[in-house]
Amino acid sequence: MSVTEDSLAQAQESAREARTRLANTISDIRARIQPDVLAREGMDKLRERGNALVHDATEAARARPTVVGTAIGAALLLILRKPIARLIGRLFFRRDETEARATS
Repeated sequence: MSVTEDSLAQAQESAREARTRLANTISDIRARIQPDVLAREGMDKLRERGNALVHDATEAARARPTVVGTAIGAALLLILRKPIARLIGRLFFRRDETEARATS
């Protein structure tokens, strides 16, 4: 074999290896873009970020319990404002009715 034939054989072998690598890469990409794989990966990332968020919130609560307690209390008051207002209205309304009956 001459030098040209050797380099041609090397080029052909290199091309075969490149085609094999390309076929493997395409196969890997097809496997990774399947909907169930994408959904599983998305859920895993979401779970990891959720765990990190919980960890950070826990650390913040331990570092500043007063601030966290105040924020939670304010959030609860905001969420429960209508039931609390109804309860207070009933308490005062009953008191007014009781006072009106007593004075009659």
